[in-house]
Amino acid sequence: MAPDAKAVFKKERSIQFRKDRPATGKGARRGAGASAASGGAPRTAGLSAADAALFEELRAERMKIAKTLGVTPYVVFPDTTLIAMANERPGSADEMLAISGVGQAKLERYGDAFLAVIGGHAA
Repeated sequence: MAPDAKAVFKKERSIQFRKDRPATGKGARRGAGASAASGGAPRTAGLSAADAALFEELRAERMKIAKTLGVTPYVVFPDTTLIAMANERPGSADEMLAISGVGQAKLERYGDAFLAVIGGHAA
């Protein structure tokens, strides 16, 4: 054991810890979950204008459902699933099931609402 450590353990020497402040400003480090709103890559990058518009409508539907259920939106469907819906535009339950992130349970709970948004957008 180092001599300085022995002195601390024998209470011959005291130590003080500093309280770190959270980083702020331009130099602040962003966490892995930085969203598009906070400067990450745009969610709709790579989508056509029509697909991006549908994606936004799907996000609005997801938000409405999430608020009704009292859950965070990604519990309903993550953005990646909504992007796939906007790209592939499923027209039936079977086509919806082929999208990553859509299982039987979520299809039964939310499928009709999202299919209606997709169908209404194409019209």
